[in-house]
Amino acid sequence: MRERKASHRLIETFMVLANEEISRTFHRLKIPFVYRVHEPPSETNRADLRILFKKYGIDLAGGEFSSKDLSEAYRKLKAKPNIPPIEKSLLSKLSKACYSEKPLGHFGLALDFYSHFTSPIRRYPDLQIHRIIKERIRGKLDGERLRHYSEILPVRSRRNSETERRAESLEREIESLEAARFMEKEVGKEFDGVVVGNSRYAYYVRIPNGIEGAVFLGKGGKEPEFPEFGTAMRVKLVSVERQYGRIDFVPVKKTADRGSR
Repeated sequence: MRERKASHRLIETFMVLANEEISRTFHRLKIPFVYRVHEPPSETNRADLRILFKKYGIDLAGGEFSSKDLSEAYRKLKAKPNIPPIEKSLLSKLSKACYSEKPLGHFGLALDFYSHFTSPIRRYPDLQIHRIIKERIRGKLDGERLRHYSEILPVRSRRNSETERRAESLEREIESLEAARFMEKEVGKEFDGVVVGNSRYAYYVRIPNGIEGAVFLGKGGKEPEFPEFGTAMRVKLVSVERQYGRIDFVPVKKTADRGSR
């Protein structure tokens, strides 16, 4: 991973400030705009986040804690030794950022106004607000153009968010396919891993190379029991279905637990 130097962080700060100011300005001028919004987590997810951090001895602020409170808790967690990777579980409890014609704020950045005005990646939402900004500068935002943008931006914001979700889904699918391709030659081998999540009938173990696989449980009548998140576990790779991006593990007892041979 490329090192993030002080100069990189400084440029990022300038970019965020520019995005915040342009968004606030156009809202104040009551000009239709496309905002990048990130709503706060639900109360249920807030409770889950408190439980997650409490497990490692860190108390999150009660009530509607801020993103700064969350960042500080995460910083304290990362400073502790032997902490399992929790990024995936943490992100699953946060709302997904999206585009909106309404300034709903950005929880992750702790901002009331934010957009993708300065984004280095020229996404369609960036270009959309660039057009609006240019028309404002050139004095072409008359009543007809304002009505035009008021009508189209809700639809375009929704479509932009939907296409972004599809792109992210495709990215995850490709990653799964490539991970399965990489692990095909490792079938039969054992790995030390850590439990990083679960679904209805399986839990997921991440091994040192960052790849995750599933440990499937029986589908009997009783509710399956899952190991706790962060549990260290030795697993054996038993099968890989490359065409589906599927990697299956089974738990392996440690040598000390296997008894004499």
